[in-house]
Amino acid sequence: MVALEAVLLHPERFTGLVIVGGRYTGAPTPARDRLLAGCKVNFSATMDAFVNACSPEDDCDAERAWGKLIVNRSNGPDAVQMMECVEHVDLTSRLTAITLPTLILHGRKDVIVSLGSSETLALLIPNSKLVIADDAGHVPTITRPNWVAQQIDEFFTR
Repeated sequence: MVALEAVLLHPERFTGLVIVGGRYTGAPTPARDRLLAGCKVNFSATMDAFVNACSPEDDCDAERAWGKLIVNRSNGPDAVQMMECVEHVDLTSRLTAITLPTLILHGRKDVIVSLGSSETLALLIPNSKLVIADDAGHVPTITRPNWVAQQIDEFFTR
């Protein structure tokens, strides 16, 4: 949402955009509500489960361990505040104004952000392309960096 808003406010500062498992609305969902509740009750256990959900790939134990170290540097109240601050964000009606070349990447195993979110982005943003990694979850930038780099190279050198 932050990158999309930045491009909408200052398109002259960008030459292209890469969105990975992106959201364009902060509308509450049942999954988000469960995450919020978990952060209030048992932050550490909730973050462990969140990182596991973000990286379901079988070959990413090191990435999951690293992710858990990173997210547990935060705390429940700050995580709750971050999620609540985007609750009323909805960029849907403005997405057609993005005219930059936009690559949208999504992991088919992503249970954090639905594939439908990226499909909608691809429909609404002119000059965009959606590419799906069948074997990736929510953070292919971490779990499939070579694939992400390849997609970026291919898209922006066409």
